Amino acid sequence: MHRTQSRQRWRWTSLVLSSSLALVSVSGWAQDATMSVSVSATAMAFQRDQEPPPQSLERAGSLYTHAAISGQSGGLTGDAQSTAWGKVGYGYMRLYTAGNTQLSGGGLVGEVKTSAAARASLTDSFMITCPSCIAGTEATVTFRVIANGGGGADGQMVQDPDDGMGSVFSAYASMVSSFTLNAPNADDPSQPAGTALGLSVLRMEPGGGYYHDRPFWNEWVTARFTLGNPLSFNWWAWMDGNASAGNYTDLGTMEASSVYGTDYSAGFYWGGITEVRTASGELLTGITAFNAAGVNYANALAPPVPESSAAWLMWVGLAALCLMSACSSRKHRLPGAGRRIAPRLLAGD
Repeated sequence: MHRTQSRQRWRWTSLVLSSSLALVSVSGWAQDATMSVSVSATAMAFQRDQEPPPQSLERAGSLYTHAAISGQSGGLTGDAQSTAWGKVGYGYMRLYTAGNTQLSGGGLVGEVKTSAAARASLTDSFMITCPSCIAGTEATVTFRVIANGGGGADGQMVQDPDDGMGSVFSAYASMVSSFTLNAPNADDPSQPAGTALGLSVLRMEPGGGYYHDRPFWNEWVTARFTLGNPLSFNWWAWMDGNASAGNYTDLGTMEASSVYGTDYSAGFYWGGITEVRTASGELLTGITAFNAAGVNYANALAPPVPESSAAWLMWVGLAALCLMSACSSRKHRLPGAGRRIAPRLLAGD
């Protein structure tokens, strides 16, 4: 039986899970921001595990983890690697996961697999003010939510024709993020102002080849609010992936490889306030929107350039994926396989 690629992509303009994401109204000013980031990674080769302890941080900062294993079982060789990295700060979150698995040879039954996950959340509040703003009057605010990244999965396999379905590979990558403001949507007051984005990519044997998706957020959201009252938001994002290759028969020989990657290291970030208007449509100027720490949400809060150590680790991980995918593709290019995963992730396009 021929299994085919499965792909899902969501894009909600009204939040499906608004009840679970709703924020408690802010009754006083000011409310401190809360942030969190967590990462985990696992790898397994022929029943031997490599699993660093999961890491989490309940403040602004970054985390990195990696799991790597190799080994040989009879005529089989193995490999498994994964990487997860995350960072959170005022107005932004940055996440990255990638990994690969490889299996070749023949004879004994065996499997290699690997996985990684990265998650982040950010809750903050700010007060919109301006020289002509009058507390207690109704207004609308339009702001931007931006994300830049993508995810993909690649896999190749060659096996003995007599092997049947005794060998398999899989590669999977996913991402989802949601933003909610504690104010009604200007176009639909029954819904909270917010937006969400997600992707899911799966590759399985038989078949192979490459698939990549690059959702790019650049959403303008308009909310109704009362001048003089603070606005607060809840923003979260998570991504994970896994890859595996296995030989489940003593007959024949096979070669399999699979890679996955989800790269939003460029960030999910607050894109700034576009405009504030009164209920009658008058444009208000000189807008500021400071939080308790003095960060002005009137401005775009793009994340800083990656630290040299974190950037180096991500490039090393992607270079390994690129090499593996390129070698597999040159040896066993399948019809319609498409472009490889690592160059697209490095280029971010």
